[in-house]
Amino acid sequence: MARISTTEYIAVFKTFRDKNLKDGSWLNPEFKLGAQFLATVNAKCGDDNFGDGEMGYAKLKSKHAGVRAKITKGLETTICAKYNVTGKVKPAKGRAQHDTANLTPDQRQAFLDAIKGAKLKVNTAIPTLPTFKRGEGRAKSISAQQLLDLLT
Repeated sequence: MARISTTEYIAVFKTFRDKNLKDGSWLNPEFKLGAQFLATVNAKCGDDNFGDGEMGYAKLKSKHAGVRAKITKGLETTICAKYNVTGKVKPAKGRAQHDTANLTPDQRQAFLDAIKGAKLKVNTAIPTLPTFKRGEGRAKSISAQQLLDLLT
């Protein structure tokens, strides 16, 4: 995989995000923002880059997801320390959850609100990447009425 430090990646992503993300949505006039971002990151990496095409973009998305996870985990660790939440419990069904048994109901709600706020902050600061080449090979959208008309 390509060699780019997390700090360098964040700087490149921030510039790209500030230019192409408005009101929480990617601006995508050419439907190739993902390809443009891959080219930008590859230029920063030099010879040891992610590669071209959708395979290279998949590797870049993996790097991006890792950075998001690192930030989220760091924020959650700080919040857990503040509320003295030290572990997780795995229910019979579903994902493991923070063990909040030692918290009062008000403290638990404050803890959960803090966790939710941290995740929202991450999603706002470093949203998921745009598609690689949206629109290519994709079927034209058809309305419900058009589908109904086809059936009659």
